[in-house]
Amino acid sequence: MALLEKPIARRWARAVIALAQDRKALDEVGADLEALAEHMESHPELRHALLSPAFHVEQRRGVLNALLDAKVAGRATHEVTRAVVMLLVEKDRVPYLPMLCEMFRKEADRLVGRVRADVWSAKPLEKAEIETIQKALTAQAEKRALGREVVVSTRVDPGLLAGVKARLGGVVFDGTLKNHLRRIGGQLSHGS
Repeated sequence: MALLEKPIARRWARAVIALAQDRKALDEVGADLEALAEHMESHPELRHALLSPAFHVEQRRGVLNALLDAKVAGRATHEVTRAVVMLLVEKDRVPYLPMLCEMFRKEADRLVGRVRADVWSAKPLEKAEIETIQKALTAQAEKRALGREVVVSTRVDPGLLAGVKARLGGVVFDGTLKNHLRRIGGQLSHGS
């Protein structure tokens, strides 16, 4: 993304946050925006229809209205989301939607004291395991003054062999077998 695009997306995100806060719908609007950005990312034909100059504003508006009516976030789309998305179309700012969404999420998280954690494991984690990890990460977040609530995103990476790796803010906690083997190998190669 070009140098000037980030400030534009940031201004839009701040404006959308202000609207969402006025309507007490910060989480709803955030979920709507994330669902739309994910749809754009995972459906190349949608991305083409929204970004191609071959499609007129009315056609883009129609595509987005149909998508919003389809309850893309699993529920009725919030009025703030609908108004913002239509304004993005009119102002030819739809390409900023993914970055706007990212900046919205970061700022909304900061406002409510929420921090996001990425967790990788060699196999899918059970619900109880995720809850245990979330509690441990919440304690670390509070200890490091990162936030009061931790939202965990899990991913499976069979290359880890066993164990769990987590990233909370800029800190990585690596309890994987792959990491332990790497450290042992390093110690053996240095003769320790």
